[in-house]
Amino acid sequence: MKNKIKMEEITIKQSDLESNTISFITADETEPIIKLCQNGDIFVKGKLVENDLEVVEGMREFLKKSNGGDQ
Repeated sequence: MKNKIKMEEITIKQSDLESNTISFITADETEPIIKLCQNGDIFVKGKLVENDLEVVEGMREFLKKSNGGDQ
């Protein structure tokens, strides 16, 4: 049995090259759902979050989308 490699086209954006940043992006999104920055800032859908509930809702959305849809 031969090994197969699936090749997909990828696009690298400037935000992908940010050092000391962790981004949570699903396959069908172009921008991160959640972005954690070195300085402690947390962004959900590009907006700086002000409370924990926004982070929890962003993580729930990321997990649902990464599992293939709403559950």
